[in-house]
Amino acid sequence: LKQVLNGNRSAAMHLEDLQAHRPFRDFVYELKGGSADCRWVLTSGFPRFDDEGKFAGYRGIGRNVTGLAVAFEELEQKQQGEVSSGGLADLRTMVDSMPIGIMVLDADLRAEVINQAFYNLWKIDPQRAGIGSGFRELMEASRAVDSYGADDVAWRRHTAERESEIRAGVAGSRQLPRNDGRTLVASLAPLAGGKRLISYVDVTDMKDREAELADELEKARLAEAVINGVKDPIFVKDDDLRFVFVNEAFAGLFGQTPQTMLGKPGGNFLAPAEVALFEESEREVLATGRPYEVEESFEVDGVNRSRVVRKNRVRMVSGRNYVAGFLFDVSDMKGRETEAQDARKHLASVLESLPAAVIIYDREDNFVFANRKMQDTL
Repeated sequence: LKQVLNGNRSAAMHLEDLQAHRPFRDFVYELKGGSADCRWVLTSGFPRFDDEGKFAGYRGIGRNVTGLAVAFEELEQKQQGEVSSGGLADLRTMVDSMPIGIMVLDADLRAEVINQAFYNLWKIDPQRAGIGSGFRELMEASRAVDSYGADDVAWRRHTAERESEIRAGVAGSRQLPRNDGRTLVASLAPLAGGKRLISYVDVTDMKDREAELADELEKARLAEAVINGVKDPIFVKDDDLRFVFVNEAFAGLFGQTPQTMLGKPGGNFLAPAEVALFEESEREVLATGRPYEVEESFEVDGVNRSRVVRKNRVRMVSGRNYVAGFLFDVSDMKGRETEAQDARKHLASVLESLPAAVIIYDREDNFVFANRKMQDTL
């Protein structure tokens, strides 16, 4: 806000992006109360929305560019004649040590400053093009790795567009793909006297990570959808026994939605005595790694039912432990078992009442039953 009030157009555009929940790239700002070695930060961010489409915040990456900012402060002093030859040597060393490619062009688009990272990112031989070279010469020197370089027509159009953008001097960023699959982001900032500062950052790893995160997020949503389709209640707690995942069936037991239960302990939904009983077994599972299983009775709408509660420890690659719980309603299965037992007792009673001797074998000729009359004849 301070930068906006001071008339910084880039800061005003950044604020507009935030208010509109748009992605932003390479915004540089000064940390309030930042330390001497971390005072200026470059950030890029991407908006994230929840399942209902509501804005949930930004996820992004930040880079400490204090050294770069200090270097340009010193460069400005140099232009004012305030830096000694030793100070200029230190400035050159500092700029060359930065991983960000840096180039300063004069009003005629000739290079005044180029650091080593720029040469490395664009695979340019400094003997071919360097300080004093025009921007188009520098582009020609990097044509072999530029994704537009293979086709003459596309290359001429691309170089003309880049020159036009730089001459216009509008602060902003754009992606520049290389033909080896890597991607650079070029950011332009106008300087006094018609000069232009252009910085280049290799964002390939960040883009790959974004793609991986998007894939992981999609898989997580798929897993959540599948688990929510399971009618049996399922929950996962962290090592502080706070819910980190619950499916809809589990949340429904407490008249909640899954989202409202996340991050909260069982005490928010159960009486203290019940919580103590449940958490005792969960701590044991976390401590020993031994699964816990018990069959218990519960009541639904005044009807007694039975379920099996199973808990086991899940250890992640990070080394952190979680306890996963599963509640299986076995009432119907137990009802069928009871019916089968009653049917067997009734059949035995009928067979015992018969005047003839009866013996029964199964299909594999294993003995199953003999009534009393048969037993008396043996």
